[in-house]
Parts: sequence; structure tokens; C-alpha cells
Amino acid sequence: MDDLADRYARLVAHWDARVVQPADRVWVASEARAVAAQTDSTWYRVQSLALAAAADAMDGLPLDVRVLLDAGPPPPDKSALARLSDRLPGDGPVAARLAAHREATTVPPERVGSVAEALLALLQRRAADDLDLPAAIPPLTVVVATDNDRTRRARLERGGRAHRLVLDGRRRWTIGSLTRAVVAAGVPGGHLVDALRPTMPVWSPSPQTTVDHGMHAVAREVLLGDHEFAYELTRIGRGNGLLLSGPSVVEVERALDELAPSFASVAMSGRSHASALTELGVDEERARALLTRWRDPLARAECMARAAGPPIVRAWLVRVGQTSGLGRLMREWIVPSELGGTPAGV
Repeated sequence: MDDLADRYARLVAHWDARVVQPADRVWVASEARAVAAQTDSTWYRVQSLALAAAADAMDGLPLDVRVLLDAGPPPPDKSALARLSDRLPGDGPVAARLAAHREATTVPPERVGSVAEALLALLQRRAADDLDLPAAIPPLTVVVATDNDRTRRARLERGGRAHRLVLDGRRRWTIGSLTRAVVAAGVPGGHLVDALRPTMPVWSPSPQTTVDHGMHAVAREVLLGDHEFAYELTRIGRGNGLLLSGPSVVEVERALDELAPSFASVAMSGRSHASALTELGVDEERARALLTRWRDPLARAECMARAAGPPIVRAWLVRVGQTSGLGRLMREWIVPSELGGTPAGV
């Protein structure tokens, strides 16, 4: 088991180093399938087969989403766009009103760090109050950087006894996108997840990240209900010179979440063209950017993972009940079964 775990870790390290040569991708796919065939661990088998599928996709073979994510595509909600339209102020095309909403909720560049710190402090405080957390969790600080890594809007840098949430200071941040970044990379996302499960190599998109997307969303809802979170967003905005409506922000972000399966459907189908996105309220500039990004098959799969995550985890929470405490449920869900939890998929 230790040898197979080490082989899997080497595969992930190789993958993270950006596999660009065809021979490398063939080796990753072959070695990953060998690990999957030899392990007794459900988690390592599912993850290894997914890594092989990712290597195949990067080598030009058809993208097997069900193997890559250990999840099927969620059905689009035909009424989601109408709900977004209802929650946006004003009249006219959804794209124009959504752009106006984002402009009105944009955080000034000089306030991005302080707003992110306030959001993080709020979620950390609630997590400490509500969850059965380990005694020692590395402190997390917020850094707004202008380095050359433009691949991610936000990233979690793990370093010994302290971690950093690094935000790209050259991008425009709305209060909604900043909340998503803090939730996903900080608390109750990556930083908190690190404290609840053994150290193990992870990569994206994969079955584990599909689960993580869902758990982040559900955990935020458990820590702070919509009404309370709306109040807190208004308070944090006022403390940083932003006159925004917390309830409006929460309603719009919820509606955008409900549109995620529709975006995934466009990304994974032959309708991946600008008109299919403008029908979902996307302006032309963002539609072009999305289509450029979706030329990468793994970027399309990541879009699917985000859409599949919340329904998967919500369904599981309903099955097991929510009476045992989110901390225990998170441990059971995000930790491999052989290390004290459940497998990555459903």
C-alpha cells in the first residue's frame, strides 16, 4: 500500500509539473492504470483511473467525464435563467443587468485584501464555533499579489506552520467572486480541509475535487444561512466603504450557482459557441474568454466538476442526515475510506 501510495504521489507530482510531451502523457496513463489495478484502496483506484483519463484527454483521445470526475453531468435547470433575471435589478437583457450588478459590487483594488480578511475572519470564527476542529490549525493570512501566475484568481500556498491565501491583484474582484475564493481556498475550503484529512496529493479536475466543490458549497451554507450571510456581507461592505445590498448579492450568487449545470452542458456539448452562452446571460467578451479556455478538455471537465459537486454532496447529506455535526460529516466525506472516511465518489 505504501509503495502504491508513493507511486500515485509521483504521478500527481509529474502531472502538476505540466505534462507536455506525448510520451509523458502515455507514461502517466499507463502507470496510473497499473496503480489502479494493483491497489485495494477504492480512493486510490478511482483517483488513478481518473488521472489516466485526464492524460488520455490531453493526448487527444475522447474525454471520459464519468471516469474523470466519478460523476455524471447534472441536468440543466430550464428555469434557472428566469430566476436570475428575477433577482437582478432593472429591465432589459440579462447580460447587461448582470454586468451592471457586477460593476456595482466591484471591490476597489486597494480594499480587496481587507474585504477578503473580513470574510475569512467571519468564516473562521463560525467554523471554530460550530465544528469539531483539530486543536492546531496553521494560521492563514491573505496576500494580494501581482506575480506572474495568472492561471488562478486565488490559490492556497501551504508552507509549514502557516498558509497563505494569495489573490491575484491584477484582476477585478466583486464581493461575490471574492466570497467564492475565500470559501473555496480558505474556509470552509482548502485550508480547513487540509486540517481535517491526512496529507495526500490532489489534483484537479478529479473525483476528489468534484466532492470538494460540493462540500465547500454545502459547508458554507451550514456555517452561515443566506439571511445571516447577507447581513454579514452588508456589514463587511460598509466597513470597507462599499454601499452594497447583501441580500441582493446572495440572491444573485445563488441564481448563478443554479445556472452552473447549464454552463457545464454548453462546455461539454457541440454547442460550445458564443450564442449558446449569450442565451445564458453571458456578455460577448466573457463568452469569448470562456470559449478560449474551454479549448482545454480539462478546463471543460473542471466546469462540469463545479456543477456536479453540490448536487452530489447535498444528496449524500440527505441520505445520512445532518444530525451528527458538519465536522464529522466532512471528515467522513473528504477522507479516503482506508484512512477513516468514504470513497471519493457516490
